[in-house]
Amino acid sequence: MVWKTSAAVARFELATFNLIDELVAKFDIPCDWKVVGGMHAIFEQDALDAAKTQIRRLQKHEDLRDKAVLILDKEELAAQRIPEALGAVYQPKAAKCWPYKLVAWLLERLLEENPSSPSAFNLQTSTPVEHLQRSGSSWIVHTRRGQVCAREVLLASNAYTSYLLPKMTGLIVPVRGQVSALEPPPGTAQLAHSYVWLQDSDVYLVHRGPEDTQVRDGEQAGPHPARARRVVDRSLVVGGHRLAAPGREEGLSRDDTVNPILSQALRKSLAHTVKLLPEDQDDPEKLRAAYEWTGIMGYSRDHMPWVGRVPASLTSSSSSSGVVGTDDVEKGLWISAGYTGHGMPVAARCGVAVAEMILGKEGGVQVPRGWMASARRAERARGLELPKTRADMLDMLLVE
Repeated sequence: MVWKTSAAVARFELATFNLIDELVAKFDIPCDWKVVGGMHAIFEQDALDAAKTQIRRLQKHEDLRDKAVLILDKEELAAQRIPEALGAVYQPKAAKCWPYKLVAWLLERLLEENPSSPSAFNLQTSTPVEHLQRSGSSWIVHTRRGQVCAREVLLASNAYTSYLLPKMTGLIVPVRGQVSALEPPPGTAQLAHSYVWLQDSDVYLVHRGPEDTQVRDGEQAGPHPARARRVVDRSLVVGGHRLAAPGREEGLSRDDTVNPILSQALRKSLAHTVKLLPEDQDDPEKLRAAYEWTGIMGYSRDHMPWVGRVPASLTSSSSSSGVVGTDDVEKGLWISAGYTGHGMPVAARCGVAVAEMILGKEGGVQVPRGWMASARRAERARGLELPKTRADMLDMLLVE
């Protein structure tokens, strides 16, 4: 959210929003994209004090003044379905989206545009890369199905980056996030916005609406999956609470299981936060989960993405002096990873930026300076820790 970051990062995130918004509109991409605005509900006084400070900071920048609005009026908070909140920050430029549908459409489009030219675009699914090898001026990418030789290789491997670059272990940490699709109780009115709030950790909520559909279980298969019967999906999609779990789900790379502790926390997470039913009715303390799943995020040790050339000191094939802190780079090896659970607002333009770097284009997308990969940055980052408590997360918010 733009109000929680520096001005440079806020501008970068807003530009990413505009990029995706325009792309979806131009090609009418069926990815459930809808601009709904984001509501950050605040339930603790220390968080409210921090929000006031951040909003004052934002007001110093003319182009950002209207990008986040602080709400303190109790009637307005109740109207926004958060009657127990002390305050809230509303960000108009926020949307809900099904990211997999968006990425799948982009890949399908590229395949359609290059049907007889695999050298232009070639997608190798179910082909994990096992390791990288330097060979002269090129890189050899080793897979179980063979090898690929390329002068330029981009690591968009996020949480799994350290598997290919062991010296990045600890710089980008795999962290498992858990999500539940909760069934709204009968009588639930459509939520106008997406919501986030800080409890034991960040929690977010998206209410899928009457225009959103889902394929029924068991109907995806067959020669014509596009004809499968679809039903309206009004799930309350809620994720977060990972700090409530022992170990905070850090260092986990398996996404085929769910944590029962987080399952319970997510099912209870909306009680006393977001009002679902009319004012004269009590909301249930716990909701039923229709679906539960996990995904592995790449958490950056210094909370910023890693973009650009990979420092030679972070590769196993390094022929540099090995002196810590030198900023020699490995020619032809690039990275765009470590989004710390915040990829949607930044990943797309990070990808554009690093692609332009590879092509040698100048004057294009510029990422915030602190995001560029370097040996010195890696050295500094190793002395930092990921947030362990709500207080740690609040301290991060207070850093300009």
